[in-house]
Amino acid sequence: MNDTAKELYIWATTSCARSCAAREHMARAYEKRIAQGSYVSDFAVEGLAYAVELAARSYVAEFCLEGEKWSSVFPRADRIQVQKALRDDLETEWRAGNYYGNSAVTFPPGPAR
Repeated sequence: MNDTAKELYIWATTSCARSCAAREHMARAYEKRIAQGSYVSDFAVEGLAYAVELAARSYVAEFCLEGEKWSSVFPRADRIQVQKALRDDLETEWRAGNYYGNSAVTFPPGPAR
């Protein structure tokens, strides 16, 4: 992960409340899919795009010059790296038995990414 993506990842996981709320909402939705047996890891990456976009917009509003576009500060490739990192974080927590809402869910064991 390059420096730009790391900066966005840190902002998304620690400082941006809207992004954290969106990520938790998606995690709860994914837990329902796990319980139903329809969770697809690759689709989870796409679902986290909104949370990453919120973080990118918030970061640019906070730290960048007026008029800079969030999509040029954080290119698509960097945002996808962050989405994958967030997905990996969720799956690691689920493998450890930590869930946001549904404690009856059992995430299938698998290789760590």
